[in-house]
Amino acid sequence: EPDMVSLRFADILSVPMPMPMPMPVEGAKIALPPVNRAKVSEKSSEVALPDGVAPGKNDMGKRAEAIGSAQVKQISPQQQVEFSYQKAITLLQQGRVTEAQESLGESLRAAPDHAASRQVLASILVEKKQYAQAEQLLRDGLGRGGSQPEFAMAVARIQVERGDASGALETLQQNLPGGKDHAGYQAFLAALLQRQGLHKQAIEHYQAALRLAPTASALVGVGISLQAENRLTDALEAFKRAKNRGGLSAELQSFVEQRLGQLRQQVK
Repeated sequence: EPDMVSLRFADILSVPMPMPMPMPVEGAKIALPPVNRAKVSEKSSEVALPDGVAPGKNDMGKRAEAIGSAQVKQISPQQQVEFSYQKAITLLQQGRVTEAQESLGESLRAAPDHAASRQVLASILVEKKQYAQAEQLLRDGLGRGGSQPEFAMAVARIQVERGDASGALETLQQNLPGGKDHAGYQAFLAALLQRQGLHKQAIEHYQAALRLAPTASALVGVGISLQAENRLTDALEAFKRAKNRGGLSAELQSFVEQRLGQLRQQVK
């Protein structure tokens, strides 16, 4: 039987990267959620020109002189943080990863609660295979309170990749209050419970995931645990629904067909 945690990483655990990365993230297969990129107001960084001097395309000398003596409007600390974040995104799009990392570090030093900067910086560290640093960065984010299910999922993924499935399960269970309404979180937790042979608990969390977002891969997962609990009719129905929903990888499709054949013989 395939290892459903590994087999289904791409199917149920991945979510869009928050920004275009130079290369796809490999190794820990960490995929972080999209974020709202608040932009610094253009007005906050405008140069205030003295009275009587209007900006003009053909008056560059006067504009330069005016700018030299003008008072630059102050921007707030939050705007500066957003500016550093936006700068990092632009640098990443240009493939300038090291500079982007520095800019994100500046953003977090100024505002440790800036979740978007923490998410993107963690993805860069994973890209560089600096898993310990990425995990610590994410754990620091979790320690700051608030609901951060994506941070907990990312930490758990790193733990799974280094062979610590029990540690990953503990991470998700400890942070479940923040992930109870997150379909991917519930499905990830269910897959880890299933891996430990805790099928009754896995079924509960798969069902929670399916109520939130009925995906084919979650149906496959719940089908496996239902079959393990000898709930054969329910398992058969779950696999049928998974097949009909479509979107499965070739490997999972073959697996579902095999299980359907077994169950049809048993349910007769």
